[in-house]
Amino acid sequence: MRREPDWDRLLTGIEATDPVALQNAAARIAYWINVYNAFAIDVVVKGRPEESIRDLGSFFSPVWKKPAGRIAGRTYALQEIEHEILRPMGDPRIHGAIVCASLSCPPLARTPYTADGLEGELQENLERWLRHPGKGVRLDAASNTLYVSRIFDWFESDFDAQGGVRTFLAHYTEIGSPVPAR
Repeated sequence: MRREPDWDRLLTGIEATDPVALQNAAARIAYWINVYNAFAIDVVVKGRPEESIRDLGSFFSPVWKKPAGRIAGRTYALQEIEHEILRPMGDPRIHGAIVCASLSCPPLARTPYTADGLEGELQENLERWLRHPGKGVRLDAASNTLYVSRIFDWFESDFDAQGGVRTFLAHYTEIGSPVPAR
């Protein structure tokens, strides 16, 4: 990808955008999810970590806080996009859409998020993530234990407006089993 001209064009296009001009909340959420995902991929492409994106940072200088890309002449870090822009928008489904380039992260959507299709796109990727036994929700029938992604622990307060993590998960999963494949 480092040598792919379309990748450079995508990043140049992102840099030339003005997110202030976005008309509504759906457009802003879709835009920032797409930017986060593109920047996370670019960090990996440029850094070429041995095993994990975390290898590109350190304890005192984590990769999430390092410059990831530019927009309208301003440099952004992944942490800034996630914690200062996306999370304050109040839709916890973003946690099923932003991809931190780690195995435990939600799967990368095959197409960019759009303002017009955002509701369905967030729903579809969230359900795909939750169905994945190694990423989202998994029931261990032998011990009757439900395992969920650590994202629900790390960002527990993001789900409060939906009644908490349990209520949120109950809305998107069946009792005792992940959402069935479509």
